[in-house]
Amino acid sequence: MFSAERWAAAFMNVAGEDAEGAFAALQVLVPPLGSLKGAVRGFAASRQIEGFLRRAVAGESRQMEIALRFAVLLIRRNGLIHIGPVCQAIEGALDRKNGVITALVETAQPLDEAYQGVLRERIRAWTGAAGVKLRVCQVPELLGGYRVRVGSVCWDASALGQVRKMARSLGK
Repeated sequence: MFSAERWAAAFMNVAGEDAEGAFAALQVLVPPLGSLKGAVRGFAASRQIEGFLRRAVAGESRQMEIALRFAVLLIRRNGLIHIGPVCQAIEGALDRKNGVITALVETAQPLDEAYQGVLRERIRAWTGAAGVKLRVCQVPELLGGYRVRVGSVCWDASALGQVRKMARSLGK
């Protein structure tokens, strides 16, 4: 059974201190490789793609070499169809390594970039994290305000949350 987390751990182990740069290089390779998902598998195909990629990125950095070898190994192991989950697992591992957390922000209305920056800073201060990534989604049922989830903790500053809080305090 394929495990994106095991592949991510292997990537992190091999890349070592170059993990962030190698991941950035892998992300450059993903879009063209993603279009090949169903058509490419096995050793022969991996050799052809490796040759093509080597010509395309000739003389690039150590990080690109790590990314290229990783992609070729995925192809050889018939794992290219799992490149998306593998990249998500690598990103999660890098975030954990760097102390970056992801917060889900649900809003009734779209948030502008300035307010996202304010929220990011408040969440960083609340949690003590080195950095904060926001996943913002609109939930019109909130009526106004926002709800922030970090792990199992939820801060509810929505109009719907305030109405429910009032209803509970009134015993309804």
